[in-house]
Amino acid sequence: MSGGGDWRPGASRALLERRAALLACTREFFAARGVLEVDTPVVVNAPVSDVHIVSATVQLGRAPAYLHTSPEYAMKRLLAAGSGDIYQVCHVVRGAESGRLHNPEFTLIEWYRVGFPLAALMDEVEALVRLLLGPAAAHRASERISYRDAFLRELGLDPLTAPDEALEEAARPLGFTDRSADRDAWLELLMGSRVGPRLGRSALTFVHGYPASQAALARLDPEDPRTARRFELYCDGVELANGFHELASAAEQRERFERVLATLPSLGINPRFRHAANSAAALRLPSARFDAARCGVALYGLSPFGEDPAVDGLEPALSWHSYLAQVKQLQPGESTGYGRRFVAEKPTWIGIVPVGYGDGFRRDLTGTEVRVGGELRPVVGTVSMDAFAVELEREEPVGAPVTIIGQGVLAEAHAAVAGTINYEVLTGVVSDPRRARRVVVDA
Repeated sequence: MSGGGDWRPGASRALLERRAALLACTREFFAARGVLEVDTPVVVNAPVSDVHIVSATVQLGRAPAYLHTSPEYAMKRLLAAGSGDIYQVCHVVRGAESGRLHNPEFTLIEWYRVGFPLAALMDEVEALVRLLLGPAAAHRASERISYRDAFLRELGLDPLTAPDEALEEAARPLGFTDRSADRDAWLELLMGSRVGPRLGRSALTFVHGYPASQAALARLDPEDPRTARRFELYCDGVELANGFHELASAAEQRERFERVLATLPSLGINPRFRHAANSAAALRLPSARFDAARCGVALYGLSPFGEDPAVDGLEPALSWHSYLAQVKQLQPGESTGYGRRFVAEKPTWIGIVPVGYGDGFRRDLTGTEVRVGGELRPVVGTVSMDAFAVELEREEPVGAPVTIIGQGVLAEAHAAVAGTINYEVLTGVVSDPRRARRVVVDA
């Protein structure tokens, strides 16, 4: 970030080329490991919950929005939807942070590995860092030390058992004398100003086993619940990377959220609304509702669990209807649709429905069922742009009603066939009046 009247950039051509080469190396690194690159929004609806990180605010309309401090939450949504291993190289913005090591806006590499143990993740982080540092890392050893042992080695203090007075005394040379500071404030000050700067001087040093009170979104270590399964990597006293074994317990996440809420008044933060529940939590985790719930698919009567909405007392708000535009009997060996994907083995009645992928009925819905004249019938053959075929039990009259969604035909069932979620099925439905007519009932 530059100021003053000089318009010229601070980066030379050579520096830009070096940066571009590092980014290319990063992408090659992940591509070789089968990790998919993704790109998530930089503008988000809510700030980060970490009270020590400030989210920058932007005004795009009547309500304020925020610039992400990391792509973590958006990437976890992708993971929850089944993306598999993913990574991202992006700009992030953190307010109230500017110093000799980075500006408020900087480039971050974030990635997630499904099923990776923490030790394997440290191995991969080290491999990437050594690749990017090049010759600067060639003669450095690799060191892995627990947070506890790092404090014992550098300060002679046990961070897990030392009394608060001992931590305060260790921080005295730094000139920090706030007697109201809590234990974590002392620990973070000591790590940032006395322990961290001594780490990684002749090695790439991984510090792991942080105190449970600093777990953030990491799991606790089942072998020592006083510590969390997270690490940080130091080189020449500078933190270069960190990693977590991600928390996957909704109940524990709620408890941590409640602890964060309890600290906010002391920081002068008094949120108007407290909310942590999406549709799924609003339906099945009442303790997560707090003051409000951010319902999404449940507002449309859809199940966030991919089940029959009636299980949770929901009634779908949308139905989708068409009709049989043509009815024909195929003889053995005859086919319907592009590519002859359906070939009749016996005399078979086929109905053509004038709805296709151009209307939002996806090509991967072959095999799903729709209701024709009150009976569930399978979709067969290839879905074309403006039509799909159904196999009929008997000859039906042209014009017979077809229910694509509704009357017991669930969007969740179509989603299961397509290998996606119900919301994606419905957001693809086109309501162009030239092709489809939208009818609102009992609004």
